Amino acid sequence: MYQNLVKTYASIGKSDDVYTNRTRELEENIHMLIVQDNPKSPLSESYRTLRTNIQFSSFDDNMSTILVTSSTPAERKSTVSSNLALAMAETNKKVLLIDCDLRRPSIHKKFNLSNEKGFSNLLIGQYAFNEIAQKYIGDLYVLTSGTIPPNPSEMLSSKKWNFS
Repeated sequence: MYQNLVKTYASIGKSDDVYTNRTRELEENIHMLIVQDNPKSPLSESYRTLRTNIQFSSFDDNMSTILVTSSTPAERKSTVSSNLALAMAETNKKVLLIDCDLRRPSIHKKFNLSNEKGFSNLLIGQYAFNEIAQKYIGDLYVLTSGTIPPNPSEMLSSKKWNFS
């Protein structure tokens, strides 16, 4: 009886107002660096709270790496990691944000940086780190994903990941 009333995500057409409004809202916010663009907003404060919680969670240890990941696409990993990196950089610590999404990279778009060379190029030895890390503001550096490879999973499981 109610089957005809429920629309699935796939069945909503572009002319549907709900779909159009939500899509437009997402497209407008896709490049949103809220910590930078609206530093006094409650959302910016939420990123600062996250930063502080992370810092206090490793009070006795010097945390050097934070990984933002999820099991499905489009869960705003790039938005969270970008804003968290900006919040971390506000504390005058050196921050390196690495875009390891070798399928659909987006960090370079958020920061309006070139993606011509980056992490994938570093992995294959095409460039040295100091040639591809891009300074954004203060102590925030961004390593974009670089050239999209034909074999991203193999690259990420490579032994070249060991930078020590």
